[in-house]
Amino acid sequence: MEQSDNLALPYIVSSQDQKHITHNEALNMLDALLHLSVLEKDLTVPPVDPAAGDRHLVGASATGDWTGRDNHVAAWQNGGWVFYLPQAGWRVWVESEQRLLAWDQAQWVSPLDKIQNASFIGINATADVSNRLVLNAGASLFNHDGAGHQIKINKNQSTDTGSVLYQSNWSGRAEMGLAGSDAFQIKVSADGTSWSQVFNADPATGIASLPSGANSSEVTLTDDAFVSLDLKQMSGVIMLWCADETTPDTSGGRFALFYFDASALPAIVAINADAFVTLETGIAPTGTTGLDQYLTIRADSGKFHIENRRGGTHRYRWMLLN
Repeated sequence: MEQSDNLALPYIVSSQDQKHITHNEALNMLDALLHLSVLEKDLTVPPVDPAAGDRHLVGASATGDWTGRDNHVAAWQNGGWVFYLPQAGWRVWVESEQRLLAWDQAQWVSPLDKIQNASFIGINATADVSNRLVLNAGASLFNHDGAGHQIKINKNQSTDTGSVLYQSNWSGRAEMGLAGSDAFQIKVSADGTSWSQVFNADPATGIASLPSGANSSEVTLTDDAFVSLDLKQMSGVIMLWCADETTPDTSGGRFALFYFDASALPAIVAINADAFVTLETGIAPTGTTGLDQYLTIRADSGKFHIENRRGGTHRYRWMLLN
């Protein structure tokens, strides 16, 4: 062998004349390549008055003395240009740009550029296939760049999930977002397994509901239609009003404030009620059970019911006050 495997440093062979020439050539290579730092990169024309020891990364389609030396390390040594072909993994500091580059067998690249297509990023943590971006820290800051700032979660299709999950010791306790549909939802859990839906916003109508026996909601009823509501509470005071009527008229049936008891012995008592509102107990309505032209509210075992017989479609909002 006449040279080293990696840097191709020339060996001094036995019985060689002028051994100092070979020795000095190897020293010059080490001087040029050890702790490699260049003045600048992508130059295509050699500097007119280089100083001893100056080094550059030759740019594409270089001319003059650098012709055919694209991407080489050009070093001004002993009054002339000496070129070194980079090997995979060589690193160089570019002084004009104040950044580190590495040779990837095709071009000089910044290690930071590789983050653009990194498969995993772990910051003070280890990323994996399920969690490709992982951060262990006391806080995270997403700051504006002169104006507003948005955090975006995009899912593939309507039936997928795009949400924020809150955990306690790696067990889910609350989740909000688009879980399995395009309706915005909020869910809670005591054990991470059984979940209760607290809030649901219909993306088409904007109407919000509280499916787990929430304290307020809205329903739309056509004429001779009814709805049965499970409040998850056996008794209380409810205020109910017609949301699509804002001015008094003679038809009545717009407002009711009442106490209800939906236990095994149901009861309902009016505190204040508009004309053409009836409050009853008994069986669930069918849509035509109550009086025609009236709004009928019934208390039944475990539920209360709203029956609209007022001759048109109306939106009713209700609120559980206690």
